Amino acid sequence: MKFLKLYIVSKGKNGLETESLVFGNHITQLYGPTGTGKTPLVKSIAYCLGYSVKFRQEIYNRCESANLIFKISEGEYSVKRFFLKSKKIEVEVTDPHGGLHSFYDEESYSNYLFDLLGVNNRELISKSGTNIGGYMSTVLPLFYVTQDEGYSSVYKYEGSFIKDQFSEMVRLSYSLPEKNSFNVKKNQIHAKQKLDSLDLMVSEKNNRLRILKETVVSNRKSYELQEEIKTLEAELDRIGSSAIDSEDVITAIDQMLNAKKKRARDVLNEINTVKNRRHGLIKIKGDIETEINTLSLNEEARRVFMSFGEVCSSAGCQLFSRSSDSYAKNLLYLKDQIKDLESNDNYSDNIELKLSEELKIIDEVVAELENEKQILIDSSEWSAGFKIISDIKIELFKLHSELFDVKKIEVSEAEYINTLNRREEALNAYEAYKTGGKVDLRLSEFRKKLRLSFIDWLGELETSNISHDITFKDDFEPVLGNESVNQLSGSTGSRTVLAFHAALLEIAADSSPFKFLILDAPKQHETENVDLNRYMLKLKYICKKYDVQVIFSATEYEYKGDSEDEVWVPNYYEGKKKMFMRKPL
Repeated sequence: MKFLKLYIVSKGKNGLETESLVFGNHITQLYGPTGTGKTPLVKSIAYCLGYSVKFRQEIYNRCESANLIFKISEGEYSVKRFFLKSKKIEVEVTDPHGGLHSFYDEESYSNYLFDLLGVNNRELISKSGTNIGGYMSTVLPLFYVTQDEGYSSVYKYEGSFIKDQFSEMVRLSYSLPEKNSFNVKKNQIHAKQKLDSLDLMVSEKNNRLRILKETVVSNRKSYELQEEIKTLEAELDRIGSSAIDSEDVITAIDQMLNAKKKRARDVLNEINTVKNRRHGLIKIKGDIETEINTLSLNEEARRVFMSFGEVCSSAGCQLFSRSSDSYAKNLLYLKDQIKDLESNDNYSDNIELKLSEELKIIDEVVAELENEKQILIDSSEWSAGFKIISDIKIELFKLHSELFDVKKIEVSEAEYINTLNRREEALNAYEAYKTGGKVDLRLSEFRKKLRLSFIDWLGELETSNISHDITFKDDFEPVLGNESVNQLSGSTGSRTVLAFHAALLEIAADSSPFKFLILDAPKQHETENVDLNRYMLKLKYICKKYDVQVIFSATEYEYKGDSEDEVWVPNYYEGKKKMFMRKPL
């Protein structure tokens, strides 16, 4: 989701409106003195996304609607939410095709936005034990910090009604498994079906990749081939755009010779690498066979020992049963390793054979080109020029054909790796359901990332008077040493909240569709301008690197951005004071 524009529509000719305010691609600042109308605009962004916002009475009296235009993928959506003082909502969304969608309840509007963002809503458990899903208004406190109470806690939402709401909203936003599923058994069955389906897909993708690698002779990368094609095409253009002379032809031959000799060196290095690998495999295979022989000798010794009646006189003696089972398992394991090594050795043998054949062909081509060059030097035969043009065209045809095959392999590899990753995620999800959420590597990895990023941002804001020994309670609520965030106050508390939300944004950059952070008036009397500036510059780096957006308002601190940023300032006089909103023109 990328914010594009925001504007307020007036309620009648005595109302209040704004011009169309354009968001920066990276950072947007609302900069102006207290009382100029920054907060209503910041609130209007969240309001258009379904957040429950309380405005001053003047807004309800004089403004008809807040309008937000944003882009998802290549399509632009225009949201119009009417200012209503009651908890009821009235929203109109115009989609990229001009279709109009109207919503009059929070649930249906939230689900519509979730679908646009690719978020799969869940069947969660309410505090009263009923079935309930997430809402945009319950997700937004992760990415929107309000002016009033937002800096007192890492997740501030009035009227929490979902069981473990903070944890569930983090899980929903970052595609982590739910903590309290209303229908655990059904979800477990679906997770198993998805895992089985992906197991088949992994096998199919792997077989396709294996067949392609067996049929395609080339083992070069596409970028290498593209570079060689580019060089030869440039040479062909050069000698084809003017009258051919001996120097042009010799230069063209040299270009082809250099490319072939370079490839010959690369092939020779690859052959040596494969030979070394095969030599290592043979050595490992020998070590394993030695271990098998030792294991067999031990088993023979055991059988001889058992033959002594004094030791094991009973016909059903089980004294050495564990040793016998262990022998069978170890022998099977070692023989499986031998099979894997032999399979790898056969594959390496085929690669070595293909490379040797390619090297032989290259040597023949090099010899032919050098012969043509010598003939040209000795006899000044201009017809050689036409032959070299023909040779370049033939070589280009071969390279394009090889490039086509190599790209097929690269696409197949990418599909295989993507399917493997999806299968890994499905396995983690299934294990999480099967163990009641006790086993899930994604949660552990997420908490690790969150902890490291949080510590980094605390350092960026020079929050030094608290412990950086971060743990989490209730899944994601940070504990700094022995203190929770709501125990902190003043500058320390607000800096900690800023650091936590920046960490959430940084992780969201590549694992969540919520790629924005909205900060309504960071408490500047509690955060020095120099620290706030360092914080904003780090956020700017995150915006540039991951293409995310930050919107914030400030009274005293002015951010100095670049062409990808925007600063909104009050331009309209209301009495003697400049304001963000104006009466209709």
